[in-house]
Amino acid sequence: MPEIKAPLVATIQITGHCNLDCLYCFSFPCPRIDMSKHSVHRIIDEFFKAEVFRIELSGGEPFLHPDILEFIEHLAENPIGLACAISSNGIPFTDRNLARNVAKVIRRLQKEDDGIVPLQISLDSPMPEINDKVRGKTKDVITGIRNLLEENVPICLAVVIHAQNIRTADNIIDFFYPQIKNFHFMNIMPSIKSAKNGTNSWLKPNQHDISSFWQYLEKRISIDFPEARISSPMDEIGILKKRSLLTESISCHRCTAGFTRIAVTPDLKVIPCVLSRNIIMGDLSSHSFNEIWNSTTAEHIRSLRQNPCQISIESFMENKQTAAIM
Repeated sequence: MPEIKAPLVATIQITGHCNLDCLYCFSFPCPRIDMSKHSVHRIIDEFFKAEVFRIELSGGEPFLHPDILEFIEHLAENPIGLACAISSNGIPFTDRNLARNVAKVIRRLQKEDDGIVPLQISLDSPMPEINDKVRGKTKDVITGIRNLLEENVPICLAVVIHAQNIRTADNIIDFFYPQIKNFHFMNIMPSIKSAKNGTNSWLKPNQHDISSFWQYLEKRISIDFPEARISSPMDEIGILKKRSLLTESISCHRCTAGFTRIAVTPDLKVIPCVLSRNIIMGDLSSHSFNEIWNSTTAEHIRSLRQNPCQISIESFMENKQTAAIM
């Protein structure tokens, strides 16, 4: 196996606090704590040194962390022009003052012609009757988005495709285009949260509907939204390559967790991806990222035949069944 110097994408979950309770939350379970200011700055610097291509701040809801604006300033100072981004649910921006303050710093993360929009807002549908069932607080999210747009903040909207929105998911482009031209659509993944609440089957669309959606979306984009930029489910760095949306979304890809992407939890555990909650590569409270990335534990995780996220879900369900018996 060739040496992998560093992941393409590293996600820092700076807080486990959140103001939503999404049915499929990819970050569940997550410690309800804030990562310390010192730790966030140290980890950002370690990722700069490792030359990770893209650094993402997430949560929980990252804009609930009291020092988030300081972290954005730090990301903007990166010495070699790495791509940086923040993922949010948009609700904190119902506070116009926060939207205004974020506008002052977020544009510093925008690089010339790299195609990456540094602020990503998650919304599965602009229709409350759909989005509220799965994520919640649709009207607040839209208010937050509107406040950001009034401050001319560039936004990418992230849409998870599931059985409840698959027939209308493209409506989000109609609703926001052309004020927003960047959209990231992704197929839903099984998660510990949806396994816990028993909604996996309710949320999972059939393969025919998935294929039909991506074919329809590709056709609509080319005809109705010529200036829209759509990133695909398997696009690691946020720029759609010159393959069809359908090809990118349903092709068979090897899991990239632990290879081209990793995540750091609020309690400083390094995991292969946000979905692989109990697969621990190492602990940044006692080791450097370089030590963890090149450790035998990391090598072992990369050699697993089964996807780490699936192992996490199965482990959670086994523990749940054991607890029920006891």
